Amino acid sequence: MIEDKGRWRSRILFTGKDKDGICYYYSPSDHHFFINRIMYLDPLRYEKEYEERKYQLKVRMQQTGVADAWGISDCESSLSFKASVRLYKRNATKKNVCQLRDVMVDLAKDDFNRHLFTRFNLGDETVYLETLHYKCIRMVHVSADGSIERLSLQELQKETAQPSETWNRVIDQLCEDGIMDRIGADDLIDQDTFEHMF
Repeated sequence: MIEDKGRWRSRILFTGKDKDGICYYYSPSDHHFFINRIMYLDPLRYEKEYEERKYQLKVRMQQTGVADAWGISDCESSLSFKASVRLYKRNATKKNVCQLRDVMVDLAKDDFNRHLFTRFNLGDETVYLETLHYKCIRMVHVSADGSIERLSLQELQKETAQPSETWNRVIDQLCEDGIMDRIGADDLIDQDTFEHMF
């Protein structure tokens, strides 16, 4: 966590993410301190939920009376957005930062935090995915000739694992085509269907 050392020095301050996924950094060029967090939306109601959560952030920030500015990133076709709060250096005391951090943690309780199971057709290939926060955890790849390859992030992260060309190619294609940012009702399958394939 951030230590209270009085006035912030003119240097980049970046602690990375804390256990709640909140990032902090200081911009010395304009003397602003930022508190950011990525929030996740339900793919079946993301447009409405985005507006609801934007309003929640506005109300909560006004209630604190601490933030100098606040905002969220656009969410036109993405299923996540970045909530950001700015403090001027003179206001970035430990008390204020902790208060705003607590608000962000509370707002994050509304995050879509469930595993999604989806199926996509990529030309003559079919891909079944299990994702959490729209990051792939497991994948079943059915090629044009009907052969099946089952891949998991956990297996690929082992030291002895060889990088999978299929995993990288398919994930890159899904991201490049924007499919992972536009999951809709027609793409969803139930967990049993996925487990049967896996």
